[in-house]
Amino acid sequence: FWDAIKELIMVVLIIAALVSLILGILLDRKVIPVAALADDTGPQWVDGLAIIVVVIVIGLVSVSLSPDFL
Repeated sequence: FWDAIKELIMVVLIIAALVSLILGILLDRKVIPVAALADDTGPQWVDGLAIIVVVIVIGLVSVSLSPDFL
């Protein structure tokens, strides 16, 4: 699992997910005021959480496809 997570693209995805998650939480709590957002846009942190879930799924799939797993 950790070998798949250590790849460059996975590290970039994790960093992007954390930034998106933090900004989304701050936008939802109105810590960062943004006039351009409408009130009905929904929770902003969902995108960051979705990226984290995808990274975990890719890590688990790579483990299950490795020859050592079989």
